[in-house]
Amino acid sequence: MPGAVRGVPPPPIARWVTAPQPDREEHRAIDVQVTGALYNDLARAGVDPMLSMQLADVFAWTVDFYRIQKGDKFTVVFLERTVDGEPAAPGSARCALSQRQTR
Repeated sequence: MPGAVRGVPPPPIARWVTAPQPDREEHRAIDVQVTGALYNDLARAGVDPMLSMQLADVFAWTVDFYRIQKGDKFTVVFLERTVDGEPAAPGSARCALSQRQTR
């Protein structure tokens, strides 16, 4: 190879690597009825269950998450970012409503 120095490897080929960027951002709303753990109920509903951690922050002083029971409902509006139709990042809660089942 002309201009090559014996014993010195050729320089690597530079490649640009970019992180995937959201194709879409849209607000979604979901109603979840508690059947056990809210984390699992959100996962079954098809959203990132980490949304339950955000709900815990939102309702920290109004809902006792150790005492939620079957039949309680949560409605959450959140921003979902997708790449190629697949969720790209955990949704961020925009507003939420908690409804306790009357006993």
